[in-house]
Amino acid sequence: MSDNFASLSYRALMSGGQAHIIVTIDTKNPIEIGDFVAAFTSVANQYDKFIREHHPDVNSQAQIFVKEVTQGSIVADLIPFLPTMFGVDSVIHHIEQVNIVTEFVKLYGGKLGAYLSGGQDESSSSSDLKEFIGSVAAIANDPDGKAAIEAAYFEDGKKQITAAVRFDTKTATRGLQQIERRRLELERKSMPTILAPLWSSSSRM
Repeated sequence: MSDNFASLSYRALMSGGQAHIIVTIDTKNPIEIGDFVAAFTSVANQYDKFIREHHPDVNSQAQIFVKEVTQGSIVADLIPFLPTMFGVDSVIHHIEQVNIVTEFVKLYGGKLGAYLSGGQDESSSSSDLKEFIGSVAAIANDPDGKAAIEAAYFEDGKKQITAAVRFDTKTATRGLQQIERRRLELERKSMPTILAPLWSSSSRM
């Protein structure tokens, strides 16, 4: 019964042209289950954080559907705006839905893209870095992988992409290295506060 409900839920949502986020992973080798889960949940977690910080008045309740699994390819839809039949009090207007998911993918793509291009995003927190790792690990650990995170909606049965971030094994590996460097920097910055009492005590001995 739950499987039938999920299937009907997905069809109902997509038939309404809901704005959504598509996460696509293409790999040559099988994906480790932790990397598989993290590739999708990391984006969902970042989206929830984005809504809390930038659109706190929006009643957004994201749900992830694995849309397609074929050899070497997994496609999932993250649908942020659930209609009233799923218990949400009000439905966000279609244009606003599109604008919000587009804004998110552009912002997320900018932050993640800084690492993928060999730089860093100074505003990233430790939890952000953990989720960036989740987004790229499956591709970085594959010899010939590709991934895409896209903001999309359907119009007259055709998919319309309004924003996207794409990366392959080479850029994901570079991004993973830069994310790890940033993580170590944040750890070092927090160390003086932790060690200060010990240092003061030893200096008086």
